[in-house]
Amino acid sequence: MIHELKFVREIDEVLIHVDQFGVRFIAGWTVDIPKDAALNYVQTYNQNPNAGFFEHSGKVILSHQSAKITLTKQEAVAVTDLIRAAYLG
Repeated sequence: MIHELKFVREIDEVLIHVDQFGVRFIAGWTVDIPKDAALNYVQTYNQNPNAGFFEHSGKVILSHQSAKITLTKQEAVAVTDLIRAAYLG
């Protein structure tokens, strides 16, 4: 089963695609996060500033290897909810 989430920003559009392999962020660039890592990031929310979801200055930064994307708290909740729905259903 495939789950998707899309939100529009001032400068671009972000598409988050979740399938049995992992999570793909598409926003003018593409970052793939394997399923196990995505689940770990949800479960360890706000615990590590260098990997996963971490709140900073009223925003949420998602870091995976060398990639980072800054999300609003509302966007981060939507992404984590999407991951939970896809994998923990």
